[in-house]
Amino acid sequence: MLDTSTEVVRESVLPPARPGSLLVLAPDGSPVEGAHVHGVIGDRRFSAAPSIETGSNADGFLEIPDSLVTRLPDGAFVFHAGFAPTEWHGEDRVVLQRGVTAAGVVIDLAGQPVAGATIQMSRQHFMSRPRIGLTAGSPPTADAIFAGTSDPDGHFEIGGLVPASYCVKVRHPAMMATAINGGSLAATVPVPNRSLVLTMAPLLGCRIEFDDEQMLSCSFLYPNGFRFGGEEIEHVLGRDPMLMHLPGKAFELCGVPKMPDHDRSFFFYALLSRSGPVRIPLRLRPVSTSDYVVRHTAEPIAFPLGSVKPQITDPTGRGVGCSLTFGRGSTAHLRNEMAAGELSPSAIDWGGRGRTGEVVRLVAGSYEVSIEDEFLRHGLTARSVSVQAGRETSFQGRLPWTVSRVRLQVENPGTSWRLQIRGRLADDQTRRLTERLRDPTVEFWMPPGEYEVRAVRPEHLPIESRFTCNGRDLDRSLGAFEARD
Repeated sequence: MLDTSTEVVRESVLPPARPGSLLVLAPDGSPVEGAHVHGVIGDRRFSAAPSIETGSNADGFLEIPDSLVTRLPDGAFVFHAGFAPTEWHGEDRVVLQRGVTAAGVVIDLAGQPVAGATIQMSRQHFMSRPRIGLTAGSPPTADAIFAGTSDPDGHFEIGGLVPASYCVKVRHPAMMATAINGGSLAATVPVPNRSLVLTMAPLLGCRIEFDDEQMLSCSFLYPNGFRFGGEEIEHVLGRDPMLMHLPGKAFELCGVPKMPDHDRSFFFYALLSRSGPVRIPLRLRPVSTSDYVVRHTAEPIAFPLGSVKPQITDPTGRGVGCSLTFGRGSTAHLRNEMAAGELSPSAIDWGGRGRTGEVVRLVAGSYEVSIEDEFLRHGLTARSVSVQAGRETSFQGRLPWTVSRVRLQVENPGTSWRLQIRGRLADDQTRRLTERLRDPTVEFWMPPGEYEVRAVRPEHLPIESRFTCNGRDLDRSLGAFEARD
């Protein structure tokens, strides 16, 4: 026969709830001191800071301001070290559940400990939710990100997890992760787990800074076996040169070698605002060394560059805002020369890009002009421009239709969302456009036609809409994304 006397006694000694307070209890009914409430903001993401500055007291009570529940319409979660996050919707008490622990060590390629590495764990892949912070979902901790830091001996411990399989991400200012338990970085690990081994390699790279001129475009061959690490993704890049229009005063490349004995030297080609085309030898070095940064000074004799200021109008004379590309032909014939390291920088077909109304600096010569926007590019009448050294040339392009400026907006974009547009134009052509966005509002210039719109956000139902462009401007709210059940 089940003896329930223990439970009766335990219930009888529980502190009574107090008006205006939250009672936080452990699974055995004992009060929890130091628990905090974190509210859920717009897209079901936990706020980084507690919604109430103070934590629960020694008796487990947490004073709740009258305005807190109304300020947190989506609810909140109660947190304390060693316990799993527990959802709260205004009840007078919460019973926390014990969490489990993930622990291990962070080492380098030589097996030495790595201190100061940040370890993040989530039950969902980080690519599906590229953000840092604790997030709520269904179940509450399904996509929460838990974090810890390695100590001087490389050891780390993360508590308060729900038993499950977790994705792991590890970061360090001067290193990059190469393996989890000797295997793939994409592998998941079971938790609880106290034997994790996270391996990191020194982060190599180089940064070139231009003291007294601006870089207009650049091109280079990625060093062989070099894995480029971005903010959220990693990929292995090939040996083909890439022409990039990245105006600025500096350029930086960092990552880790795929193989320890790869060639760390390469040539960097740049089109500079004073020196013109240059070839600069660079070498990958540890990011912590003093020679990681290379400074470049302009040549005493300025290279003769020209410029172009483009304008695009419709039949009414209205200016149309769009991005343009200025090209001088294919660079495919240069690839073998660049791979051999014998290419003269002046032989590169330097192109450029810019927006209407902006001045674009270019090497003197003739250029083919194209509009980058998928719905407008086939309508441009003038398609070439001749740039003269030392002069600013005007480019006047014209579209055959009266265009509409379309603004589309969503109410809750989250960290990112994707917009797909399919248009059937007046000349019966069908064109498609896909944009990955962060801001809630996006603007396009559209020719006459019928358009179908589909807005997509991870873990939410898509939003679909239709509209017609007939030369008039359009402001359209697509509404709010609804979370999937």
